[in-house]
Amino acid sequence: MEIKERMVQITEGQNTILINPSFEVNMRLFNASDGYKFSVLVAIDHMIETMHKDFDNYPEIKGISGANVGIPYKIIVVKKKNDVDLVMINPKIIRHSKKKVKAKTNCGSVNLCESIEVKRYCWVIVEYYNRKGSKCCEKFDREHYGFTIQHEIDHVNGILITDKGV
Repeated sequence: MEIKERMVQITEGQNTILINPSFEVNMRLFNASDGYKFSVLVAIDHMIETMHKDFDNYPEIKGISGANVGIPYKIIVVKKKNDVDLVMINPKIIRHSKKKVKAKTNCGSVNLCESIEVKRYCWVIVEYYNRKGSKCCEKFDREHYGFTIQHEIDHVNGILITDKGV
């Protein structure tokens, strides 16, 4: 299977879901309405399923945003090594290191021939809701998914890696 069969990609027509900020999930409604919550959880399950697919033309996916699969909501999922996937609803970086470092990266939605260098914060503190609707706040660094989280948060904010290239 090709990655373009499952994920939205930038083309000559510029798919607007990737270049516009996504909508926040209404957490009041998420916690009050079983139907709304169910639809958000189905979207999350679709993202997780896509993230765990093997693609012929793309190496292992480390994370995914709603925008990557055509879901215009601020939802990201990060694949954790030997652990349960980290689901973040309405993730927001609330603090970060002063220092940035250069990192090589690629993106299934931009599908570059080779990785490019971007600058990322050494660490970030992210506020988000989990799939149960509970508010969480965690610190992430390079070794603990921090760069992937920054990349996926960029996606839900309409920012592509080509916008951030060094």
